[in-house]
Amino acid sequence: MQQLSIFLFLVLFNCASALSQTNQAAYKVKQTLPSESILNYVGLPNLSVADKAVFFNLVVDSALRRKGADDVVLALKSAILCDQYDFLASEGKAARLRYHARNIARVSAMCPKVIDAGLEAYGRKDYRRALDCFTLYLERYNTSLFVGRKPEHDSYYNECAFFAIQSAYKNGDKNVASRYMDRALQCSEYAEDAALVHVLLLRDNRRDWQDSLHYVSVLTEAHQKYPSNNSFFSMLVEHYTSPANASKFKRFMEEEVALDKKSKEKWAMLGELEMREKQWNRAIDAYKKAVVIDSAFVEVIYNIGICYYSKGELSQSAAYLEKCRQLDGERAKVDWAQPLYTIYKELPDEQKARELLPMVK
Repeated sequence: MQQLSIFLFLVLFNCASALSQTNQAAYKVKQTLPSESILNYVGLPNLSVADKAVFFNLVVDSALRRKGADDVVLALKSAILCDQYDFLASEGKAARLRYHARNIARVSAMCPKVIDAGLEAYGRKDYRRALDCFTLYLERYNTSLFVGRKPEHDSYYNECAFFAIQSAYKNGDKNVASRYMDRALQCSEYAEDAALVHVLLLRDNRRDWQDSLHYVSVLTEAHQKYPSNNSFFSMLVEHYTSPANASKFKRFMEEEVALDKKSKEKWAMLGELEMREKQWNRAIDAYKKAVVIDSAFVEVIYNIGICYYSKGELSQSAAYLEKCRQLDGERAKVDWAQPLYTIYKELPDEQKARELLPMVK
């Protein structure tokens, strides 16, 4: 027989002394097992229902003595299994349950530590393990051990639901993420982050036009509720820039700038849409509002110059392109030299055109 882990050896030793002589042989384990592997010990099917209850109760004893992060998870899982077998052994008669009262008393107090174990796993990006811990905490209310206890009275439940959906989404378990979404959205501290996961799930799970409509509806609602969250805005822009929705994009941006007049990016985006439609005056008006917010917004200043050029107002165009020259002399953001050279050739202003000639060759 290979060397056993100390923890497993102690559990099996205690089990062997507590179980009937008939079942003691089942604990002659031939391999070293991690602590939670004991829950799937191959000898269990050979035990009676009553002896299985004894076995898992002893696992709870050993795990609680160790008190590590993984041990509290093992203790809760074992207590739940112990109660299931205890219930079967007692033939469903509460008065005959041997371990229920003691186990519910001792594991209830340590349940929040199961969330801590999940957060520890989440912090090291072990999302599968984190999800295992969070769902254990949440699903315990559906077990016989916690019968009569309500999640509504649990101050940690919604927060745990949030971390469950985060872990599930990152782990690719979208169905699990959906299962706890409603409770996660009720967690005031993480409601915005939960809303983002909700929207991402709907986006990733679109199958037909009805799914798409629902996604946009929920996304729009989230954007209205959390207007400063750029993720929601970016996803709406992505939606409206698709060929099927391009005609609605300008109206969307008009609504956006009406609600958020201090966003230079939104004014710039509206200006670009007007510019695409060759609505030069409207484009200039929108761009100038962006420049009021950020006087060094070189890309927008450049576009104003191009709009004026398209209108045939060369002097105005040159003035804005010269400002680009002052702000972005190395042309790192925009290449103002070529259009400015063209303008000076058309005015004409040969001296200034000659100065720019080396930059456009």
